[in-house]
Amino acid sequence: SLFDVLVIDECAQSIEPQCWIAIQHAKKLVMAGDHKQLDPTVKSVEAGEQGLSQSIFERVMQFKGPKTSTMLVEQYRMNEAIM
Repeated sequence: SLFDVLVIDECAQSIEPQCWIAIQHAKKLVMAGDHKQLDPTVKSVEAGEQGLSQSIFERVMQFKGPKTSTMLVEQYRMNEAIM
């Protein structure tokens, strides 16, 4: 492996093949994102029908469920008054 830890931010918006290239070279994987928000952008209808419209993040959440996830408790991106 090349990487001790691989962090894929907004993983829920990435198509699965993009992620696998890096994942195979990492000892540990951390995926960040929200599979209930935006789906991966797939312009080809055929590719979407073949499964590329589902992200690896969503697939892991369906397969492994909540026991593999952690909800963040601290908001770092948004001003406190807006939250």
